[in-house]
Formats: sequence, C-alpha cells, structure tokens
Amino acid sequence: MDLENPEKTERLEQIFMPHLAINKEKLANENNKFVHYTSAENAINILNSKRLWMRSPSCMNDYMEISHGHQQLVRFFNTKEHRERFVAAIDSYEEGIAEEILNGFDEWWSKIQNDTFIASISTHSITEDLHGRLSMWRAYGDQSAKAALVLNNPPKQNKNIGLILSPAAYFTYEELEEELITIITSMEQNIDFLKSLDKEAVFGTTIVSLIILAVCLKHPGFREEQEWRIIYLPRMTNSNSWIEKSVETIAGVPQVVYKIPLENNEDLEITGLDLAEIIDKVLIGPTQYPLAIFDAFCIAMNEAGIDEHASKITISDIPLRT
Repeated sequence: MDLENPEKTERLEQIFMPHLAINKEKLANENNKFVHYTSAENAINILNSKRLWMRSPSCMNDYMEISHGHQQLVRFFNTKEHRERFVAAIDSYEEGIAEEILNGFDEWWSKIQNDTFIASISTHSITEDLHGRLSMWRAYGDQSAKAALVLNNPPKQNKNIGLILSPAAYFTYEELEEELITIITSMEQNIDFLKSLDKEAVFGTTIVSLIILAVCLKHPGFREEQEWRIIYLPRMTNSNSWIEKSVETIAGVPQVVYKIPLENNEDLEITGLDLAEIIDKVLIGPTQYPLAIFDAFCIAMNEAGIDEHASKITISDIPLRT
C-alpha cells in the first residue's frame, strides 16, 4: 500500500478489504476501544516488559482456524467461474499478474509457520467497563487469576508501525464467497485507479488481502468474541528493528516470537503506544484473590508510568460458574 498517501491507502482498503473498511468505520462510529483478555500473570508481564507478544499460529490453537480459512479460499478459487473472473479483473491491470498473485499466496501458505505472527484483541464497549465480557472470562476458565487490558486506539498516522490490524471474519462459506465477489467487482469498477498505482502496491495489496482473509476467517459460532488480530508478516511487511524478535519457551515449547514495544518512537514517528497513553483501564476477572491482584496491578502500573493507576483498575464481580 501507498502508506505515504492516506487517501490512496483508504481506497485500496475499500477495494480489496471491504470487511476491514466496514469494521473500521463501525469501530469509530460506536466509539469502541480494544481489549486484551489474558491471565493476570501475563497482563503483569506486559506492563513490566512494555511488550505485547505475537506468536506463530503453528504454536497456537488458532492454527486449525487458519488452515480452515486457507481451505475455504482454495475452494473459492477452484471454482472455474470465480477463478476466471478474478484473473480477468486483475489481469486488466497487467497481463499475467493474477497468476503471480495466486502463486505468491500459495508460497505464503507453504511457509506459514515462519511467515505469520499474530496477537489477538477484541472490541470493547463502554457497557463492558464494569464487568468485562462473560464469554471471554470463561475462555480463561482454567486460570485462577484473569485480567483484561482495555486499550485506547492508537493514532492512524503510525505509518511505520509495520503491523496489520484486522477484524476476524465470522463467515460461512457463502459469506466468504460474497466477500470475494465484492472484491472482484470493486477491482473491475476501479481498474483506472489501480492502473495509476505502481505494480508493487497492487501486487502487495492483493496478496495481503487474501492472507488477511485466511488468517482472520473464523467459525460463525465465535462471533461474540468480536476479535481483531494484530498480524505481522516479517517477509512481506516493511520490517524494522522496532519490532523485536526473540526465542521464548512457552508451555515447554521453544519458539520464535515477535514483540511489539508499547512505547513511542520519535525516529519512526510512532505515537500513542506508550503505556501511559494506550492503557485506558485494567479489569480484574472473577477471582478469589481480588485484593492481592489489585495491589499487584497498582504497583505494576505505577512503575510503568501510568498516572492515577488505582482509579483505572476495576474488579469484575460478574458471576462465573465453574
């Protein structure tokens, strides 16, 4: 994408990522925030380290979901009329680019274990400020202490951040088919605009739009999670040393992780990510140790430079049956 030109970037999103464009507008109109549900231990680690980890789907429960997303896309493009229409639409930009794009997508899939890293957050409504979301607390039912970090939305102008933020797509196959046909129709209707862009922008945006669909496609039964995924593609996205790479052992499994610094970076013009700016509040989940956890978060938030930290911590009293 032409990240130097917000208008072109927005138009490319509307053409190739309509689900993303619609949900970004909805997020803004409803004035929602984001939230990261996790264990209390991990929430404290995030505050202490000022880092949010992204992991490979191959080491997470999400791997089968992404496999499902890829299979659904393959199903779409194996339908003769769909493939022919997609090829005709994008080849109107440049003859042969469609096959390059589809081959590039297949190459990404073959390297998914090394090329894709994600972190999950959810939308957060003001109505959830006191109690959080019951289904998300239940997702950490085996944890004696749970927490949720409510996050303010970072500024849009962070063009050097190198990350993709996209909502989960809780699509049936028919809904995925409709989404892809909408994309093809938009390509056809906006071919003159696409021809005004360089090949790298069109090629990269088309592949990334397919990857986002594969990575973010989830079963409709999970819709209440309202998940968004932070996606990092180190071999495809403009990478920089700001995003940190390390080897960590998680649940006994050594693995590569990438870490998002929750800090501003003047050199890269990254703003709004400092913990004092991005943390709106902390919700402590249902637990038998609320006061001990409250005290721990007070200390961690104070050391992280978050002012008035005590007023930003809420203990959820939502009934949680175990």
